[in-house]
Amino acid sequence: MSNPMTTTTSQYDFDFAVAGGGPAGSSAAISLGQRGHSVVLFERETFPRFHIGESLLSTANDAYTALGLTKQIEAACFPNKWGARLFTHDGQSGRYVDFTDVREVTKPQTYQVCREEFDRILLDRARDVGVDVREGWNVGACEFAADAAILDVASRSDAATTRVRVRALVDATGRGGLIARKFNLRTDEPRLANIAVFSHYTKVPRLEGSRPDDIRLIARSDAGWFWLIPISKELTSVGVVLPLRLYRRLAKDLPEETLNSAIADTPLIAELMRDARREWPVRVEKDFSYSASAYAGDRWILAGDAGFFLDPVFSTGVSVAMESGIEAAAPSCADEKRFFSFDIRGVLSSPPQTFQDVSPVCCGILHATVPRHFLQPGTTATHFPIGRDHSRRQVEC
Repeated sequence: MSNPMTTTTSQYDFDFAVAGGGPAGSSAAISLGQRGHSVVLFERETFPRFHIGESLLSTANDAYTALGLTKQIEAACFPNKWGARLFTHDGQSGRYVDFTDVREVTKPQTYQVCREEFDRILLDRARDVGVDVREGWNVGACEFAADAAILDVASRSDAATTRVRVRALVDATGRGGLIARKFNLRTDEPRLANIAVFSHYTKVPRLEGSRPDDIRLIARSDAGWFWLIPISKELTSVGVVLPLRLYRRLAKDLPEETLNSAIADTPLIAELMRDARREWPVRVEKDFSYSASAYAGDRWILAGDAGFFLDPVFSTGVSVAMESGIEAAAPSCADEKRFFSFDIRGVLSSPPQTFQDVSPVCCGILHATVPRHFLQPGTTATHFPIGRDHSRRQVEC
């Protein structure tokens, strides 16, 4: 394997490796590249590729600034998002979560995005700061010596395995969890075990008024909810999230039959989807929330969904992924010398701050409100984490 960076000694092929090219991996790679480190990023897929998680939070704006991405994101002309509109199954009751009311965010407006385009923008930025981006490369195994992380990587084009030696590894492999599998770190949250069934549609009516592209979350009468997310001028992402026990009872032979049945069962969705045309295959994904028993170790650290996944009712995924990617690369985790050597015993004995802020929500706040009591009549407030402190606050909707 080539060694294009003059800052790297002959002992290492690169200073750092990042496994995974999603928002967490790209953010970590960009941050490391901005600090002058030599970085290689291995992404299993070839972009563009589909990914769920299309609605962002306004906290992501600070990440764009830190990564030098603000102009690129603005130029993409993604639909604007100012908040979330929440409705009961019949549309008779609703509430609004307005990001302009959240004092912690520097800019309330954010975006609904087509992930194929959004993730490409981040990966291209990694290239701009000197990261060696390898699309179509899979990290098959990893070992950790006293002075290095050793990765076995293979190109999907020829399947030949190459060994790469780096100072440390950032694991951003998402739910696949390279490190979590290796060290058996993952802990599922059974109270938030859901299944998502979704697709993309045209001819779905937008909201009236000055904020037509806000996300709509529509409760089912039994349990679970729908999302409607405008991701372009024409396309709307539509999906239903069902508790596993309910999904097992309602699932049909084909995914499209399951989604169509769920739409028909929910009056407001049935009305909104009356003239809609499906443009993509229907997909089914596990939507299980989980955390990890450790988020960092000698010469490795987790970022994004590789560390934990939070049930997505308030769209925390991409924003938290970017923040955790930046944090994984930040010298503030320790002093610069110790961070560069990645001798982090005692330095990261607890989870990185992003995980500490959000992980308790997974087991506490969301369990109290989602999905069974999500938007039920009589509810006056919804608890959810907002702003950098992710404090437990009531937000009147």
